Amino acid sequence: MNFFSRENALPLGATLVAVSLGVGALLGRALAGPWPDGWLALGLAAGLAALAVTTWAAWRSLTRARRAELARAQHDKALIAALQLEVERGRLTKEALVESDARYRSLFHDSHQAMLLIDPHGGRIRDANPAACRYYGHRWTELAAMSLGQLDASGQPAPPASEPGVALGRHRLADGRQRQVELHSSPIAAVGLVHVIVHDITEKQAMEQALVESGRKLSAIVEAVGEAMVIFDQNLAMTWANDQALALLGQGGEARTTAEELARACLQGGQAHEAECGQDGPDGRRHFWATARPVETAGDGAAHTALVMLREVTAKKNLETEAAMAAHLASIGELAAGVAHEINNPINGVINLAQLIIDRADSPQARAEYPALIIQEGQRISTIVANLLSFARPHSEEPAAVDLAAVLGDALALMGNQLTKRGARLELDLPADLPPALGRRRQLQQVFMNLISNAQQALDQRFPSADPRKTLTIQAARHESADGRPALRLRFIDNGVGLAPAMQRRVFEPFFSTKPPGQGTGLGLSVSHGIVRDHGGRIGFESREGGGATVIVDLPAAASGEETP
Repeated sequence: MNFFSRENALPLGATLVAVSLGVGALLGRALAGPWPDGWLALGLAAGLAALAVTTWAAWRSLTRARRAELARAQHDKALIAALQLEVERGRLTKEALVESDARYRSLFHDSHQAMLLIDPHGGRIRDANPAACRYYGHRWTELAAMSLGQLDASGQPAPPASEPGVALGRHRLADGRQRQVELHSSPIAAVGLVHVIVHDITEKQAMEQALVESGRKLSAIVEAVGEAMVIFDQNLAMTWANDQALALLGQGGEARTTAEELARACLQGGQAHEAECGQDGPDGRRHFWATARPVETAGDGAAHTALVMLREVTAKKNLETEAAMAAHLASIGELAAGVAHEINNPINGVINLAQLIIDRADSPQARAEYPALIIQEGQRISTIVANLLSFARPHSEEPAAVDLAAVLGDALALMGNQLTKRGARLELDLPADLPPALGRRRQLQQVFMNLISNAQQALDQRFPSADPRKTLTIQAARHESADGRPALRLRFIDNGVGLAPAMQRRVFEPFFSTKPPGQGTGLGLSVSHGIVRDHGGRIGFESREGGGATVIVDLPAAASGEETP
C-alpha cells in the first residue's frame, strides 16, 4: 500500500496533526508539574514544532511521489508517440516502396531507350526493359539467359563498369546484324547491379565519317581552286583562311586592306562587293580580283561573317595590258591612215598658197592674205599631229575627275572628219551641267574612239555612200549605279547593220570581229570592256540584226567638289 498516494495524502496529514498535538499535550503535562505555566507553553510550542516537522515531511514525501507519477506519465506519453512514429514511418516506407517501384517501372520498363541490368560479376543480364528486347530482337527470357559478352560482336566485350562511365562496342542483334553502340554504365550499390543504357550510334558514326570525308573533299577542293579564301567576323577578325590566304594576307599591305574593306561593306550592307587590288612582292607587282559575299551562319537571316576570295589575275592583267597596247597601236595605225588624208588637204593648201605667193609676188593679196592662210593651215596640221601624238604616247594616269565632253571632243578631233567625209551625220546630246566622271582621261578616250570606229564601220556596211539615215548619236546623262552611287551613262547609237543575237553574246570576247580579214584586230570592244570594268563601271551592248546597235557605258561620277585637271 502506498501511504503517500494522492488518495491517502489528506487522511495521513490529519492523523499526523492529531498525533503531533497529542504528543505536545503529553509533553506539556509532563513538564507542567514544577513549572505549570511556562512548561505548558513550552509543551504547546514543542507540539506545534513537531506538527510542523511532521507536516513538512509528509508533504515532501507527497511531492516526490507526485513528481515520480508525472515522470511516469511523460515516459508513457513519449513511448506512445514513439510507437505512433514507428507506425507512421512504416506506412511511409511502404508508400515510398510503392512510389519507388512505380518510378523504376517508369524509368526502366517504360523507357524508349534500351536498358539492361547487369551483374558486375560475370556480366550476366539480370533484367532488360521492353525497349532492349525490341532493339536486340530477343524475348526477355532469352536476354535474361545471356551475358553482355554474348551480345558483343567485336571480340573484346567491355566489362561492366564499377564506376559510372561510357564504353563503345559493336553488338549483334537477333537477326545477325551488327550495330555500333555506346554503353553508358552506372552501378547501383543498393542492389549490387550495373545499370546500362544502350545507344545505337551506327548512323551517327556514319554521319560523322561522311562529315569528315566531306571536310576532306572540301579542303581538297578549296586548295585545288587556287584562290585565297578567308572568312571575317563582324569585328573583321579572320576566323578561317586557307594556305593561300595566309601567305597573301599575312604580309599585310594593299591586299589585306582591300579584303577588310570589302568584308566591312559586305557585312554592313548584306550584299556582295568586289574590287581589284595589287600587292608588291619580290617578283614584282601581283594583281588580284577580290570578291566578298555575306555568309549566314546563325540561321537568323543576318550575315554574321563574310567570305572574301582573292583570285590572282596577274597573268590576265598582263595579257589585257598587251591587248590594250595592241589595240592602241592598231588604232594609231588606223588613225595614221585617216590623219594622212586629213593632213594631205592642208598641206596641198599650203603648197598652193606658197606657189601663188611666188607667182603673184607683186600682188597686195599675195602679200597680205596668203601668208595668214598658210599659218591657219599649218596650225590645223599641228593640231591634228598633236592629237595623234597625245593619243599615241604612253600614259600612266591615276583616276581623277574627267570632263566627258572634253574627252569626247578629243576623240572626235581625231575621227570626226572621217565620219563626215563618209557621209555620216553626228548628233551630240551632252547636257551643259553634266558632272565629271572618275577615271583616266586617255583610257576613256581610247574607249570612245573604239566605239566611234565600230559605229562608223557598221554605218558604212549598211550605207556605203551618204544617206540621211546614216547617223551616229552620242548621248550623256546622269545615272545611278546598282548600289545607289551617282554615275554617268553614255549611249553610242548607230543605225548600222546591227548584230544577230548569237553574235551579240561574243562582242566582248578578245579577237572576235565581224569585219573582213585584215580589217580589224577584234580587240577594240574587249579592251574597252576591260577599261570600263577597271573604272568600276559597266559596258553593255544592245542590237537587232539590220536595226542598228546601242553601246551603253556607265561610269562612276567623281566626288562632289573634285575638280577636273
